[in-house]
This record gives sequence, C-alpha cells and structure tokens, in this order.
Amino acid sequence: MNRYAAIIDNKFIQVETQDDILKILRSIVDDEEITIVDIANKTVHTHYGHYFLDKIFEWLKSCALLTVTRFDNMLEGILNE
Repeated sequence: MNRYAAIIDNKFIQVETQDDILKILRSIVDDEEITIVDIANKTVHTHYGHYFLDKIFEWLKSCALLTVTRFDNMLEGILNE
C-alpha cells in the first residue's frame, strides 16, 4: 500500500498510478483545496494548491533538482512538441 492518499472534491484518491498523480498535480495547479492523508503516520493535512506548489518549489531548490540545464531541456521538450 502507498503511504499517501488525497481527498479532492470529496473524492478519495489512492496514489497508485501516474493518472492519480496527474489528478493531484492538476488540483494543485488549479489551487483547489486538497487533503493529503499520510497513511503511515495517520495524519491529515489540508491546504490549497498554492501551498503545495510553494513547498514543491522549495523542495526542488533545496535538493538542486531544478538546474538550469534540466530546465532548458524541459523547455526544449515542451516547445518542440
């Protein structure tokens, strides 16, 4: 069983597939209210999408996953579709 699940629009989403992840990311971008259930720690956190987006950006910055080269490669892939 996965550690996290989400509740969006009163729908329980068990994070099991890429489609589940994309639903959660879409809700984050749309700044919807999202409840994340940490099954392992038995805790629940509810925030709007902008909170999670800010935390994702902080995480990317702190672990250097968003380098200029990777960003350039991502933009190249997007623009050349």
